[in-house]
Amino acid sequence: MAVLTDPVRIGKKELKNRLVMPPMAVSRGTEDGEVTDALLAYYADKLKSGKIGMVVTEHSYVLPEGQAGKRQVSICDDGKIPGLKRLAEQIHACGSVAIIQISHAGAAAREDITHRTVRSAGESPLAELKLNETAVVLRTEEVEQVKDAFIAAAVRAQKAGFDGVELHAAHGYLLNQFYSPLTNDR
Repeated sequence: MAVLTDPVRIGKKELKNRLVMPPMAVSRGTEDGEVTDALLAYYADKLKSGKIGMVVTEHSYVLPEGQAGKRQVSICDDGKIPGLKRLAEQIHACGSVAIIQISHAGAAAREDITHRTVRSAGESPLAELKLNETAVVLRTEEVEQVKDAFIAAAVRAQKAGFDGVELHAAHGYLLNQFYSPLTNDR
């Protein structure tokens, strides 16, 4: 019987144990989504015991209009790779496998943060779901742009040294909006 302290293989990666630090939004990036020393210090402090097998970092937005909160980390352009590389290196230095969670907030985004029009997956009423009821439905070509942004973010994650990506598809964010009949009536 496997126990938490036993190693486990996931794909080509061997984790020293089955302890996983889940993604938690700590909002320690810069206003434009850069990794900061404060964010690196946060992970160094949480991982200093060396006992966590895998870390999934807080969600990083793949497009500026998909930003969910202030000081959220960005993975939406190649200029972010050096900071993300520092983050992956910090996690690896603590002996953990580094996974980055990537996201697009969709109708959960706020225009006062993104300074852009908020987009949603469908035309279903969003008010009762506490999502932005003024969101504009994504056109087909915009859906393709979002898809391409997720792919580009995954490539950036690999270039930055992350061992994998996790797609954020919960909390009413865009991917969740697409697969939920509550928010996608296409």
